[in-house]
Amino acid sequence: MLFMSKPWVETLAKALQEDPKYQKKAKGFDSLYQIICTPSPEQGVPEMRACGLLLPDATQTWEGIREDVDYTMSAPYEIFYKIYKGQMGAVLAITSGKAKVKGNIPRMLRYTAGTNMFVAIMKTIPTKFEGDFA
Repeated sequence: MLFMSKPWVETLAKALQEDPKYQKKAKGFDSLYQIICTPSPEQGVPEMRACGLLLPDATQTWEGIREDVDYTMSAPYEIFYKIYKGQMGAVLAITSGKAKVKGNIPRMLRYTAGTNMFVAIMKTIPTKFEGDFA
């Protein structure tokens, strides 16, 4: 499945729903969370990619950008690729400024264990990357 596509985010949502450890760690987060990959034309990713879901229960998903979200994480495609491949942690990407997050950061950081599990579950999704990352 293509990274950040509707089928990809729906598969991620199902995996999150079915993981009791994730559900326990993320309980109470209750937020619309959006991910935006900025274009990297020089690396073969000419268009922005965006998707999101309602966390932690993952009962809503979408492809594209919404304005009514609680959190938006944006970064170049390369950073999300590195997070997916385990070359960089999501929290490190945020705290180092390689990824930007809009929303209540102190609240989000209370759910760091849930964030780490989200990334671990995301890595289990069969994913096709674009451009130089294919």
